[in-house]
Amino acid sequence: WSVSVRDLNSGRMANVNADDKMTAASLFKLFLLSPLENRLSADYWGSYIYGNSVKNCVTAMIKVSDNSCAKGIGSYVGWERADAHNAELGFTNTDLSDKSNKITTAREVSELMYRLQNKQMLSDKARRIVFDAMYDQKYRDGIAKGCGEDCLVANKTGDLEGYLHDAAIVTHGSSKYVVVIMTKGASWAQIADLAKTIDLQMLP
Repeated sequence: WSVSVRDLNSGRMANVNADDKMTAASLFKLFLLSPLENRLSADYWGSYIYGNSVKNCVTAMIKVSDNSCAKGIGSYVGWERADAHNAELGFTNTDLSDKSNKITTAREVSELMYRLQNKQMLSDKARRIVFDAMYDQKYRDGIAKGCGEDCLVANKTGDLEGYLHDAAIVTHGSSKYVVVIMTKGASWAQIADLAKTIDLQMLP
């Protein structure tokens, strides 16, 4: 288990094994967003690559974790170029260039989510597309389910060969926080249970 929690009101953080490198599963798709906009402004995301518009592909790879769109965007940007761009942003423990095992850490996923929320990454237009997809996320069995119906959750999951991850920005009443839970061998029910425990602690 690797967990990072960041209170967006106070800035306080709590981390457990947050710097441990782990197979990213589909969380790697979050790290394609800034490299993509670095190459192609969101003003031109209506353009087509590999038979689909960039905007539709960004939405699909976030909302339903579409792999073909992620591979297309990665090829368009260039995997090594994406790694170099991410390293410039400080994401030095994230590696997208290995086709068989993309890696990241809970701390870096948490930092990326924090920057998205605080308008420190992507243009307003790109960020709206990404957040629309995360708030309309198809996969809700982890953090969203644990937090419950009173929570507003923008999330992205990862699910690959025993690795289950969930990264979210949660709003629950006056509390607002980033939570990233990365696991190997856990279940969605266990992730939901931890998310519920964390949410209870985050409430004022």
